[in-house]
Amino acid sequence: MLSEAISSPFMSVENVSKKFGHQTVLSNVSLSMDKGEWLSLLGPSGCGKTTLLRILAGIEPLDNGRIILEGNDITATAPAKRRMGMVFQSYALFPNLTVEDNVLYGLSQDRISREEKISRAEEVLLMVGLIPERSKYPSQLSGGQQQRTALARTLIKRPQLLLLDEPFSALDAQVRLSIRKELRQLQQKLGITTILVTHDQEEALTLSDKVAVIDDGHIVQHGAPRDIYEHPSTPFVAGFIGAMNFVDLPGMFELNKQPLPVSLAENSIFAIRPEHLRLSSGGGAVNARIITKEYRGSFYRLCVEIDRRDSSPSSIRLEIDMTAAEFDQCISYGSDIIPIEVDHKKFISFA
Repeated sequence: MLSEAISSPFMSVENVSKKFGHQTVLSNVSLSMDKGEWLSLLGPSGCGKTTLLRILAGIEPLDNGRIILEGNDITATAPAKRRMGMVFQSYALFPNLTVEDNVLYGLSQDRISREEKISRAEEVLLMVGLIPERSKYPSQLSGGQQQRTALARTLIKRPQLLLLDEPFSALDAQVRLSIRKELRQLQQKLGITTILVTHDQEEALTLSDKVAVIDDGHIVQHGAPRDIYEHPSTPFVAGFIGAMNFVDLPGMFELNKQPLPVSLAENSIFAIRPEHLRLSSGGGAVNARIITKEYRGSFYRLCVEIDRRDSSPSSIRLEIDMTAAEFDQCISYGSDIIPIEVDHKKFISFA
């Protein structure tokens, strides 16, 4: 019994389904997570990820399935009794209250002393770096400070599960990077189990211990960020997370004149990431025409075109990533034709 208790997940969703009218939003969704873990629900708009988060919070009723938290079935438990804290995309701050009073509002329904409330407010404001702004109103705050205020209001209740509904989407790029790094560090320090809803692939990969990719109401892959990036289970996951080249029948252009493995040649859909194509320094390469080039700061991304090896009049277009030094080498050729090669082991195949 002890070993079962130790190995059981902190939270699990079991066969959860939800419809709005005739539209199925979630279909038999199941997943689990361990205590202290950061899980990101990643998917395009309308895939059902926010609905799942609202079901976890108790804001939205489910049609079928159940939710287990620390071994207890909380499916029918009222939101206020679930000990979950939710940070909304809009922050939902009261414009007529100061930062401190907005934070204290999180405890407005709790039967604890005023002294305890003030003490907790001091604690969370210190955590999120808002002590100097405690007397300001939301209109006097930057977007990042408003986000911290909403987070502090949630943390003051000491939730056992933190739910984040795209909390960084309203922030500009630099502030977004800074805030999410601070939040991840705070989450690890406090050990709060966290679920983030996002459509930002980079955000999910950099912040998460685990990622659940959702497509059309189904979880199509659930695992560690690196595993999902390197070993996508479906073409949708491969194309949605990071840049990906999809190539039909790569035997048509045997790069390096090496035959593809039989196990790959029997499949119909192939994919390879731009970073796994490279500028060739030796023989056996294939010539590619540069169509477009984009400077991305730390690297260049080129769109190149390769003639097919069969009789088809169409060509194959691929994206390839290269360093600035490699790009300068391309320029030194004096034309738009460059030699490229690929490690065939990097191809991903889908039956």
